[in-house]
Amino acid sequence: MSRTDLIADVFTMIRNATMAKKENVDVPASNIVKAILEILNNLKKMIEEGVLQLESKKKEKSLEEINKLNRAFIEQFLKKYSSFRAEINEIETKIRLTGVAEKFKHYNMQLEEINLDIEKLNDGFDKAKNDVAKIINSIESLKNEIESNIKLIFGQAIKILV
Repeated sequence: MSRTDLIADVFTMIRNATMAKKENVDVPASNIVKAILEILNNLKKMIEEGVLQLESKKKEKSLEEINKLNRAFIEQFLKKYSSFRAEINEIETKIRLTGVAEKFKHYNMQLEEINLDIEKLNDGFDKAKNDVAKIINSIESLKNEIESNIKLIFGQAIKILV
């Protein structure tokens, strides 16, 4: 028997085995089939163990529906998945082609350089501000000294305005 749709074939095998009331069924190995079967088994186990609280009719119906999953459901799921995957790949390709990531990195590097320049300028500004404060204090001291010396020498008080 030739297989073109492994997942649908696996679900058909499961459905046929369930209808024939078999406890086990052998299916071809595949990572995606393994993952889907693990999900179904976990869901079935949770329902049977009462982890998912369902009324008995709903519980029976849920178990029945899990066992009935068919080719159409899986095909629809895989089509949607493939479609979404294709869209994601297309978007990623467009992003790569526009060079947005490289531009973003370039702008971030420029921004970091500008921030470093700003920090250096701020440090320089703070140093200049301190130097100006020292100069103003020196001028004030010199002014007071000159005023005192003139008063001592000439006996006349003067006020120097700066």
